[in-house]
Amino acid sequence: TPGRILVDRADEVFRSLEAAERELREHEEMRSGLLRLGWFATAGTTLVPWAIAAFRQIAPTVRLDLFEGDPDQCVPRLHARELELGLVYRFTHEPPLDAGLEQIELFDDQLHIGLPPGHRLAGRDRVALADLAGDAWIQGVREGSTLGVLPRACRLEGFEPIIALRTDDRMAVEGLVAAGVGIALFPLLTLPAVRQDIVIRPLDARELFRRVTIALPPGTYRSPATLTMIDVLQRTCARLRTKAARRLASS
Repeated sequence: TPGRILVDRADEVFRSLEAAERELREHEEMRSGLLRLGWFATAGTTLVPWAIAAFRQIAPTVRLDLFEGDPDQCVPRLHARELELGLVYRFTHEPPLDAGLEQIELFDDQLHIGLPPGHRLAGRDRVALADLAGDAWIQGVREGSTLGVLPRACRLEGFEPIIALRTDDRMAVEGLVAAGVGIALFPLLTLPAVRQDIVIRPLDARELFRRVTIALPPGTYRSPATLTMIDVLQRTCARLRTKAARRLASS
């Protein structure tokens, strides 16, 4: 009937108007919006800088507010909606992160061993953690929730690690390893940036593995800038894995 036709056409017009309004709103948000991103320290070596550079190409006018912190610092900020998204991780022995947060898996970050040139195990394709019982360690964390990760893994192999130094300074870690002062753990996501005079090898060890995810606040709404950054981070991880494999092959 004519009335039914008019109603159907009106519905189509309203849906088109709503879609247009949504597109305009999203365009405005991408033009002048704010994205608050949390991330843990070692993600700042490659993943976050590369992702931000790619994001800037897509959304050059979105303002970024960055926060560096471990998961136990980012999670409360996500719940308080002080972050739109946070990069977090969980080691295999740790309890799951807060179930109230949506999580998107990014990649599995296997920890590798960094050895000084001339180390007795540098010629091996892989290194077992148990074979490092007598070595001094440069632990790349000085305090916080991950301080016990290395000692726990070593105890599972039957020894207590000799800690020469604990420091949050990644440059100091690399300098001391290269100088032969000790050995250190290097996450996969840092490998493309590790100096060439350090020998990097895959490490056979229980629990020296973590899963990296994007955590999002409770709720269903995600701003266009948030969705764009999620896509950028996922694509950047593919680049990161390729670069890490090349660094391993060059050692």
